[in-house]
Amino acid sequence: EHSYPPMISLHSHNRIGVDLDETLAATFALGLEYYHDHWLLGEVKDFSEITEHNFSDIPHAHITQAINDSCWDAFESSKKVMEALPIPGSQEGIDMLLKQQKELWIITARRSDTKRKENTYRWLETYFPRFQPSHVYFTDGDTMAAIPKSQICRDLGITLLIDDNMENAIDAVTHGINCILPEKPWNREKKYVHPLLYRVKNWKEILSLFQ
Repeated sequence: EHSYPPMISLHSHNRIGVDLDETLAATFALGLEYYHDHWLLGEVKDFSEITEHNFSDIPHAHITQAINDSCWDAFESSKKVMEALPIPGSQEGIDMLLKQQKELWIITARRSDTKRKENTYRWLETYFPRFQPSHVYFTDGDTMAAIPKSQICRDLGITLLIDDNMENAIDAVTHGINCILPEKPWNREKKYVHPLLYRVKNWKEILSLFQ
């Protein structure tokens, strides 16, 4: 059982990286709908059953990595992804961090092709208009060209990452970068502990760390 939120202040961190999908944008439930529309993930019916960040790693999903990659690529490039709503509290949270004069960058595992960039920029313009394209980095996750988020953080002098993916969190903290991990069904049972890793329930708890 994890203690939420940790009793610590992260106010001294001025350069912060923020993940996009499931940290700012509620995309996974939409992705699940998209998969069902294409007759995939038949046994995974609900958001709470997404127990792994990579859908092909869910034991009862019965989907290969190749099919998963193909379907997720199609979803991210489709109009469906534009239907995502902001994660509750994220808009207020970003506004509060900006009011505290924090420098924020979005670091997303989305691929950097033209269509996905276009979808991403349009979505951000709608819900997070203060993020300029120059502050959005695409890591091309799950490809041969993938860039670790820790590398982008180090290149930009970012000392704190907010990300729901435990793999990214481990990558960050093992490279000396603090990480806030919002609780999700796919990280809740991960037992990894590190002094630079801070588990939280939601954006309200994220902001409590900056008091």
